[in-house]
This record gives sequence, structure tokens and C-alpha cells, in this order.
Amino acid sequence: MEERGGEIRHAYGLTETYGPFTICEWNPDWDRLSPEERLVMKMRQGIPNITAGQVRVIDAEGRDVPRDGKTIGEIVMRGNDVVRGYYQAPEENAGAFRDGWFHSGDGGVIHPDGYVEVKDRFKDVIISGGRT
Repeated sequence: MEERGGEIRHAYGLTETYGPFTICEWNPDWDRLSPEERLVMKMRQGIPNITAGQVRVIDAEGRDVPRDGKTIGEIVMRGNDVVRGYYQAPEENAGAFRDGWFHSGDGGVIHPDGYVEVKDRFKDVIISGGRT
């Protein structure tokens, strides 16, 4: 796409985050990288978009994982674009919203530059037909 003048930005979000919460915004430091190295950078899910809020990757105790791009933790978010909770669903809310953060259920890493990368899904949920 770059060779044809196209620019692609990877984005990441969930229904609970009003769509794309992060975007892999271009970092000018990447200009000097080879096309293959730029591709690796562009495949990350990015940093919070301008209206979103904050994103972290935490361990099971709620502590930030090291910004090493290797240590997997859960991606959590809070901010303007995050829903306050599920309608009339206190049990679901207790599991997904803790300490002011929405727990995505997605496993990811955070790189030294603050860009998040999704690596896994901790809980697989398929909703079919809505809630009864």
C-alpha cells in the first residue's frame, strides 16, 4: 500500500469502548526503518486516539506490566469513550469494571514507546441473539 501511496492505520476497540479506542498513529522515528520493520510497527494496535482516554496493560494483581513488548497482561481502558457499565447487569459489571478501569479480556503487551499490541484473548465470548 505504501508503494501505491496508501496509508493504513491499525485501530483497536470493542463495543464497550465506542469502537476504535487505540490507533497505530505514525511515529516519525519509523521513517528511517526498512519497509519490513515499518510493517511490524504498523501491526501494533497503537496508542489511545485523541478522544479516548487511557490504556494500560496489567498483571493479575492490577500492576502495570513492564513496557518491554514481551510481558503479556490484560488490556484495560478508561476515559470518555468507555461505557460506564452494562445495563441492569451487576454481575457482568463486577467482572468487567474494576477500580475505574474497563477490563477488556484481551491479552496484550505494551512497548517502550507506549504502543499496545494485542496478543491473545483471555475469555472467549460469543453473543448470539442478545441478552434474554
